[in-house]
Amino acid sequence: MFFLSFMQNKKIILALTGSSGAGYGLRLLYHLAKQPVEIHAIVSPVYFRILKQELNLISTPASLLADMSAFYSLPEGDVKCQLRFFPHGDIGCEPASGSARYDAMAIVPCSMKTLAGIAHGYTTNLIERAADVSLKERRPLVLVPRETPYSLIHLENMRLLTLAGAVIMPASPGFYRRPVTMTDLYDFMADRILGHLGFHQRTIDPWQGDD
Repeated sequence: MFFLSFMQNKKIILALTGSSGAGYGLRLLYHLAKQPVEIHAIVSPVYFRILKQELNLISTPASLLADMSAFYSLPEGDVKCQLRFFPHGDIGCEPASGSARYDAMAIVPCSMKTLAGIAHGYTTNLIERAADVSLKERRPLVLVPRETPYSLIHLENMRLLTLAGAVIMPASPGFYRRPVTMTDLYDFMADRILGHLGFHQRTIDPWQGDD
């Protein structure tokens, strides 16, 4: 029985907040959807407003997977994930518990408000609580802020979270692959995020060095 449990698919928390850069989270979901992974999603209500503003995509928690699949022309047969949504304001459900088993958590994009709440242990919603639990249980936690420039307060909060064990991964895609579309930029970040979540499949070709 222990062996069977050990071989289970990954189970992760994906949080999407109301920061600019909604496409980073949507494209990460695209790549995760093609994996046999269990995704427990927590979405800030503001995320959907930003998604409409930046990508002209109108969606809801109930339709996000289908809307993402249509947006990126992902065939239904290629969707391998199990996706379950949890209410943003409910800090009493499964992702809030340290006894619930998860492999990792990512917040993409991560607003400065969310980052500050996690850095100081001030959990006012399920995203902040789940991140707080990830830190105390020593699970991988990846935060992807999209802000510029950073204030000293932002940098101090990032320092605190780094000391606590989180990975701060600003949405700063590389340009050495000569990106042509926004999707190229999203895929660069998705590749880095997935690697820190423990996924080995690449979304881009790895850097081979200069010829």
